[in-house]
Amino acid sequence: MKRLIIFGIVMALLLIIAATLATSISGEVIKSTTKETILFGDDFEGYDVGTFPSSGGWELWFNGAGNEYQIIMDNVSASPTKSLQLLGLDGWAAFAAKRFTTNALKIGFQVNVRVNETRGGVHDNARVSFTRWISPCISREYAPVVFEDDGTIGSNGRILQSYIPGKWYKVTFILDRPSDTYCVWIDDVLCGENLNLTTTSLPETEHPSYEIEAFSVSQCYNHIMVYFDDVKVFTVPTLRIESIARTPMAPNYDEDVVVSATFTGDVEVDQAFLSYTYDLTWYNVSMSKADSMSNATIPSQPYGTLVQYKIYANDTNGNWVVSSIYSYSVSDLIPPEIVEVKWTPEEPTQNDTVKVAANISEPVDASGVSKILFSFKDCFGQWWNTTMTYNDASDLWNVIISQQPHNTTVQFYIIAYDNAGNTAVGEYYFYTILPEFSFSAVLLLALASITLTIMITKKARLPNKSCL
Repeated sequence: MKRLIIFGIVMALLLIIAATLATSISGEVIKSTTKETILFGDDFEGYDVGTFPSSGGWELWFNGAGNEYQIIMDNVSASPTKSLQLLGLDGWAAFAAKRFTTNALKIGFQVNVRVNETRGGVHDNARVSFTRWISPCISREYAPVVFEDDGTIGSNGRILQSYIPGKWYKVTFILDRPSDTYCVWIDDVLCGENLNLTTTSLPETEHPSYEIEAFSVSQCYNHIMVYFDDVKVFTVPTLRIESIARTPMAPNYDEDVVVSATFTGDVEVDQAFLSYTYDLTWYNVSMSKADSMSNATIPSQPYGTLVQYKIYANDTNGNWVVSSIYSYSVSDLIPPEIVEVKWTPEEPTQNDTVKVAANISEPVDASGVSKILFSFKDCFGQWWNTTMTYNDASDLWNVIISQQPHNTTVQFYIIAYDNAGNTAVGEYYFYTILPEFSFSAVLLLALASITLTIMITKKARLPNKSCL
């Protein structure tokens, strides 16, 4: 019985842990180590109720339903007690902005938004965005996050999620100026990632993102009460991998590859790593700094190996960046080596076939020998091509030349091919077919005959001792 109780307790604990894990991984929740630099923040607690927060640097660019409606309220708030109320008119927005200046590569804002009601109209109820003053009746908003009158939150023509009237929503927006892309979080859940920056009022090229001069909240064209609270505008220290290069670009099998990276941004590199793979396992190498470049080496790999690599780096604030994945295939640009060519017999007669053996070499990591072409000229002066056969035991390539008539000069050469398409053309070799008795044999016979004749002649000239 005790065992059953213990088993039940263990199972219950496991279920609780599983439920906790399932909850923690549902959605894409912000878990960033980014250290922000806050340019300004405002919870609207320092202003008198019924006033516009001009003393805090806020400007009422467009007054909507009238100045008396664009005020601090204490009956509605996200935290702790006060918020900014805006009320527009059909065709005329209530638009409050606060200016700031920064050359940071990455800027962001966070704000709580509440829309009191929806009517299903065509105009939007609330907007939050970076902005620029254009004229007394026009502002330029950069990818505003919009609370539509149909109950959806959108940006850049994309619906991010729905919303419920009377409920507060925390909007976080981060803009990457160099790439003109941005991300949006609603209540800390990533809803839009790397969206392309668009703007209202005039083409983007006329007012790039580096001309942003303010953060704005607004109620556009609908006569609906909206509220804003806990505003924060900040910069994000940014490290960027500016460029990645490798040397050589098309590496041979016997060449190491040096990968170089340059970094830019408004924060220093703490450490950088080259990560590469050629066998499904990723290997990490620390990059060393040389002048403005960080370098690391991928060791040489066999011909045909697909090598993939990427760069990781973190800044002094502990934030990581990672590059795209790059790749190359290892080449073989060196032809095979024709080490030695021999034939036997070396002085063939018309009754002999000739065996030609060639020693062809390729390094271990090269593409390997694919075939050896043997080209020779016969007694009729005609060239013939055939392939040589590899012998595992001798590690030689062989071919047999058939018998040729007396006095024929046989010429031949070898072309070696490897699997990468490289070729090596050997030198020309030749031999002449001797008669059945070779010249050297005839010479030996002649010498022997002459010697025998001399001996016989000498013996005939000796005196006969019996006559003495």
